[in-house]
Amino acid sequence: MKGCVNMTDLSVNAQVKAITDALKKENAEFKTLTAEQKKKKAHEGLVKIGIINEKGEFTEPYVALGAKNVQ
Repeated sequence: MKGCVNMTDLSVNAQVKAITDALKKENAEFKTLTAEQKKKKAHEGLVKIGIINEKGEFTEPYVALGAKNVQ
């Protein structure tokens, strides 16, 4: 893809800067969302990394964490 950089071609400091810049951009974009859009994006992120399923239920091994911390 044009404009994409292979992170392994960068120095460690350059990798940290690239990741930091991407997170700052994502955070700035997140701040512009409505409360409902933020909730949806957070839900999608938790599903994407496997902490919850589409229904919002904790997946293994996070069930115990949810039982302990969600009331």
